Amino acid sequence: VLPASLRKLADRFAACPSRAVRLGFEKTAGSPVLFPAYFRDDLLSYTGDRGGMEVLRQKHLPCDVVQASFTWELWDVDTPEKMEMVKKAWFSHK
Repeated sequence: VLPASLRKLADRFAACPSRAVRLGFEKTAGSPVLFPAYFRDDLLSYTGDRGGMEVLRQKHLPCDVVQASFTWELWDVDTPEKMEMVKKAWFSHK
């Protein structure tokens, strides 16, 4: 995720800290997601890949989406191959 996108995310959350805010690109919402502090215990009660999405669904939490500059900012990087893909995208945007 580019620093500029993280700044936009943080700025939106600071403006309305009672709402969740997540990064997105076009019509796709992704991660990271910032949650209001009062959802801390809910988030800590989940393990594995469950967590944030479950809280958003179960609590019907309003969630704003801040647009990323590039689609690759939303890619899940959990393998060496995916990391290489992100590196290529990162260096090609400069």
